[in-house]
Amino acid sequence: MASISHLARLLGRLQLANKAHAGDLQPLVSLLQPQSLQQLLQHGSFAAACCSMQQSSRYSSTGASADASETTAASDSSSSSSGSSEQNPASPGHQAWPEPLSSFAAGPAAAAAAATAPPQQQQQQQQSNLPKLQRRRRVFTERSELERSILACPSLKALAGVVSLQPLPAAAAVLAMHRLRRLHHDAAQQARKQQQQQQQPEEQQQLAAQVLQQLTERLSEVHGQLPPVSVVQLLRCYSQLGGFPQGRTALLASLLQQLQGHVGTLQNDHLPVLASALAALNASNLDSLQQPPPSSSSSEAAAATLHPEQQQQQQQQQQQGSATSASAAASTAAAESARALLLELCEAVQCISPTAQSFGASQVAHFVSAMARLGHYDWQAMRHVCVLAAAHVQAMTVAQLTSMLVGCAKLRHYDQQLCSLLAAAAADAMPGATGAQVAQMAWALAHLKLDSPEVFAAAAQQAVAHAHKLEPRHVSMIGWAFAVRKAYSPALYEALAGRVVGQLGAAALEPHHCSLLAWSFAKQGVRNEALLQVLGEQAAAVADRLAPQNISNLVWAYGRLSYPHPALFTALAAAAKAAALDGFNDQNLTDLAWGCAATDFKDPELFELLARATLSRMHELSPHSLSDLTWAFAAARQPGAEALLAAAAPAAAACMERFSGGMLADLLWSYASVGVRDEALLAAAAKVLPQRSLSLGSDVEAQAKVLWGLRSLGYRDAELEAALAEIIPNVQELLEG
Repeated sequence: MASISHLARLLGRLQLANKAHAGDLQPLVSLLQPQSLQQLLQHGSFAAACCSMQQSSRYSSTGASADASETTAASDSSSSSSGSSEQNPASPGHQAWPEPLSSFAAGPAAAAAAATAPPQQQQQQQQSNLPKLQRRRRVFTERSELERSILACPSLKALAGVVSLQPLPAAAAVLAMHRLRRLHHDAAQQARKQQQQQQQPEEQQQLAAQVLQQLTERLSEVHGQLPPVSVVQLLRCYSQLGGFPQGRTALLASLLQQLQGHVGTLQNDHLPVLASALAALNASNLDSLQQPPPSSSSSEAAAATLHPEQQQQQQQQQQQGSATSASAAASTAAAESARALLLELCEAVQCISPTAQSFGASQVAHFVSAMARLGHYDWQAMRHVCVLAAAHVQAMTVAQLTSMLVGCAKLRHYDQQLCSLLAAAAADAMPGATGAQVAQMAWALAHLKLDSPEVFAAAAQQAVAHAHKLEPRHVSMIGWAFAVRKAYSPALYEALAGRVVGQLGAAALEPHHCSLLAWSFAKQGVRNEALLQVLGEQAAAVADRLAPQNISNLVWAYGRLSYPHPALFTALAAAAKAAALDGFNDQNLTDLAWGCAATDFKDPELFELLARATLSRMHELSPHSLSDLTWAFAAARQPGAEALLAAAAPAAAACMERFSGGMLADLLWSYASVGVRDEALLAAAAKVLPQRSLSLGSDVEAQAKVLWGLRSLGYRDAELEAALAEIIPNVQELLEG
């Protein structure tokens, strides 16, 4: 059987052209199962078909004309007459609808129920749906013949013919934009099903661009006649069609200015539509602000001395400059209007009641997602939206939950109550999530810093089940999120490694994905040698494209897992030296030094650069960075280690109170290894060490480093030794021996 979309279009073409009667479709419709009926009823091309089906059936026996004016008149008279065939399905001249379609107005759930209900119940349902059907038929029949011909266009070619036939009225132009959007969407969807690389053939793309250009030209003339709601619909159409055509930013600016001051008059469900349209247009039109070219009076003075051909070329350049200036001015005006509309949107959404039925789960999710894409954060608006969202969390789909979590994370809006509700709902809905949705939800939960073991456990299980479908970026997102929240799952990391090594291949990963994935496995302490090998090979090949953060993360990760990779480290060191460590922050520098030392990678030139970069900012380093940096230079035994440790001593002594027991142990070991004795540093350490006796008592390696460092440096302190004796009974013998 044909697909649902094909069936809907078939009904539309037959009925809108008055080529068939309701009874002719009974055999076809009766074959549909309840699930297929739901899909059919949800299809956008079906509404007009149903309206026309009733219209043609009412006039089929009397031979009534299909002219728009006569149809409208007949509809009005039938609705006011108590004996009309419209109110009496059994009257002469009326042809009954196929039973499964009689519940169209009641929605998909009612349609499925009607298909299996007893005959008497089906008849009662048909009668209760008649008022709704009357309204829907009237909306369609009151359209002009031109508007109905636009609705009936089965292809872009047919729509292009209608658009180019005559100048369209404002309402018809908006309707044509809707039809263009729908045909464009259907063509793209069909291409995706056929797994084509291009969404549409080139001819179809050119035809769609031609129709869009013609409609834009017409709308530039008549847009002032449109009400605010039609302007919102137009913006939505343009956003879904890829933005305004080049050079038409002036129309965008005019439409946005036309909406200013009227956002508060829009219905609640139109607010997220406007926000989503602005978010989509922001990427294609609003951000592409063009600066006008600089004018030069000297060029005008010199124009008289040019040859005629040169003067003509200069005039053309001036005209192009004027056009560019006008476009830049329109872009600036559009951006300013968009910012003003955002403020109006945020004010309007705060007026919505939590009990409003027109602003439910879908609207809340779309609004938050749009605000996140726009990067516009209004604390008061988001606080009210969180109240609205809390009432609809249980009704949200997986996609809506994902949009809410990602939106809150991008906007950095931490509402503990709402986020907890979203996390609980996400845990329950996780079995129905796709791999991409699992990755996005995990990423958002990590950014929101939510401690929710249940949702991460459910996400791990679902990610393992869908690991074979994960895209490279989703693999890195999931690995990063679980590492940040310390949600350990051996099965998950095994599945992620298998996806990269056995299926995707490291070449499919972007450079920063390699860095992020290696860091995630190191953070979790998972040493998958096959993954580390392929990640290292890929990262070495693209080392010159890695950012400083990526370079330091890779070096730290391989050092943390004690996995030497000479080719990778050579390439990363070359990239760091080529940049002269420009762009490396304090943490990047210490991670780079520590990772090289941990894998015993020797590069005197790199360590010299590291020493030079850190000597001037020792007092800016954190205790953790100071401990790692001094340990790295001591362990690597590179030239200049003594000078660096001597320079680091005053900074370390000044912040000794913030050193942990392990950091202190590494610090003392480093100074003892290099042979640098600093009295102020040792005195500060002796004062803090007794306060760290609890953590040192459970760390034998740290105890050994402290004792060896104190003995090697020849430092004795009675109070310190008394404190150490509580956790190390033979401390005196160890220090003296």
